[in-house]
Amino acid sequence: MINEDEKQAALKEYAAGRPQALEAYCRRVLGAIPGEAFAVAHLSNLLAERGDYAGAIALSEEGIKREPANASHYMNLAHFNIQIKRHQTALRHAREAVRLTPLSELAWVNLSSAAYCAEQFEESIAASNKALEINPKSFGGTNNLATAHKGIGDLPAAIAAYRRAMALDPKSVTPLTNLLLTMLYHAETPVSEVVETAKTYARQFEAPVVSKRKPHRNSALPDRRLRIGFLSPDFNNHAVMYFAEPVLYRLPRQDFEVYCYYTYAGADTTTERVKSLVDRFRYVMVSKPEQVAQTIQDDEIDILIDLAGHTAKNGLQAMCYKPAPVQVTWLGYPGTTGLSSIDWRVTDHIADPPGVEKDQYTEGLVRLPGCFCVYRPHIRDANQRFDPRYQVRETPALANGFITLGSCNNIAKLTAPTIAVWSQILRAMPTAKLLIEGKDFANPLSSKGLRAMLANNGIGEDRLKLVNRDPTNQYLTYHQIDIALDPFPLTGGTTTFDTLWMGVPVVSLLGRSYRERLSATILHNGGFGDDIATTQQAYIARVLALAADLPALNARRMAQRQKMQVSVLMDERKFVALFAKSLRGMWQNWCVRQEPQGLRPGELVVPGTDLLVYVNGKRITLPHALAWLERLKTRAATEDPQTAAQDNSITQQARSLSTAILTVVPEHPVVGMGSGL
Repeated sequence: MINEDEKQAALKEYAAGRPQALEAYCRRVLGAIPGEAFAVAHLSNLLAERGDYAGAIALSEEGIKREPANASHYMNLAHFNIQIKRHQTALRHAREAVRLTPLSELAWVNLSSAAYCAEQFEESIAASNKALEINPKSFGGTNNLATAHKGIGDLPAAIAAYRRAMALDPKSVTPLTNLLLTMLYHAETPVSEVVETAKTYARQFEAPVVSKRKPHRNSALPDRRLRIGFLSPDFNNHAVMYFAEPVLYRLPRQDFEVYCYYTYAGADTTTERVKSLVDRFRYVMVSKPEQVAQTIQDDEIDILIDLAGHTAKNGLQAMCYKPAPVQVTWLGYPGTTGLSSIDWRVTDHIADPPGVEKDQYTEGLVRLPGCFCVYRPHIRDANQRFDPRYQVRETPALANGFITLGSCNNIAKLTAPTIAVWSQILRAMPTAKLLIEGKDFANPLSSKGLRAMLANNGIGEDRLKLVNRDPTNQYLTYHQIDIALDPFPLTGGTTTFDTLWMGVPVVSLLGRSYRERLSATILHNGGFGDDIATTQQAYIARVLALAADLPALNARRMAQRQKMQVSVLMDERKFVALFAKSLRGMWQNWCVRQEPQGLRPGELVVPGTDLLVYVNGKRITLPHALAWLERLKTRAATEDPQTAAQDNSITQQARSLSTAILTVVPEHPVVGMGSGL
């Protein structure tokens, strides 16, 4: 029997973060009334919150058998299937929910989400607009409308809609995260504005939890074995794994113990492979940020590495609690997180030239020698590396009689300045074609804006070949392209690696920020620096020069993969050794900051050592300070001049300590003579 008081009490407990009473209530009701709608809906969501999507789906499907006209079951099924990346199934259920309840805002929001995930962008836009017709203040409809506009490359519309969503629900992290990534695509948005927006994120989601941070128990021993945690929603068939998997596999276990914290629900063959590579793999996708942080801190992680930044389902809110003494961001997001809780960003000297720290980052920069990452192709199926279909073929112009220029980048990267430059190239090469691969190109409406931009630049549809993106076709489209054109300001990343791997030259325009220099560091470190242009006219000239000599273009194509394989771009052992060294350096930097511990509160100064030096808010004895300085000087001697000039370098720490000592004993010979500072 249904007890209304018990139900309301269970819901109140659930709202307070205690789901046990609601689960017990739902199970009791279902035992007495199989298929009861409230119990099915809530118990299935409780199962999903625990990561039991199979159980949640089975329960909802049982509910439909008993109540085939209950739209809430279909909406739940759509949501659950989205989480495990069964997008076509999700779309089918979402459409049925709308059919049953055509006046439901929630049903249309649900459909807009499912349609976007299934790469049906126009249907997603239409569904979002329908939700907004029903409720003009629909948060879900507004946020989903923005995301769908980004999907078709309409960045101004996407940015405007994300800002409306933020105004509708200022406490929601989702539109702000989405806005940050979209702004990086947008040519008219300066990096300074992206940085300020990232700082807004910090004010909203980091500042309120600083007081909840807990002290770390990690021992400050610089050379001990460390626990490294990787935090990501992308331990699956995602682009991040082309670069993360070699590190997860090769980090020396005598020095590091590797943990993964997975903030997504879906699992695939890559997920299972990652689980086999690491020491601990934890699913944290249904936990609240504070709970995720507590799990990480309970594991006593020494260095926590974010692999997502401001991308979907990231773990940045957990990092705001500073669960690890050293926190790092790497790979997933081409910009600053804005968080003071993240100490370092891993990069290189080309992607982030000296000086950008001052106005582009809140993190310190750890610049690796060579490239900031290492590439392992064919992450979905390693056997494809040796499959004849994926071997480099002759440049297609030899058979076609014309040059095919191409891009397989996200359509959102194809900005107006990019299209204008590409159009100049096409006008200078009257017989050339332009191939663009994109999501939902099977629907002409999704490429309408792109085709209009080209038409406005004098390029008709007879010059275009639009290819619908299909994950099963990855790499094979490059067999149709002679020269790849890199977009800007946000250049290719994984796409640039893929393109080079398939033998296709990539011409890129060098900019001033990381988003404009991703391809440049890849090309430079691969030995293809001639394809980096510093002006738009140089970009055009380089493409024309490559196209003018087909035999040379073909010879380069046939040799390019081998050249790439022997470069630092694919030297996993060398890269991981450098990465491991950088981790050790970050850790030692933290250890130095913890030493010396100073005198405990109320502790008396020992007679004869009454000279005290004040360092980092602590009072320490002069002998202690001198010993610490000697350790710093030894480490500072190994720093290169560029690193030594940075504010947080060992050299600068030594200078600060030297100044503190000289304040007490200005004539001291250990400080004043031969310090090298």
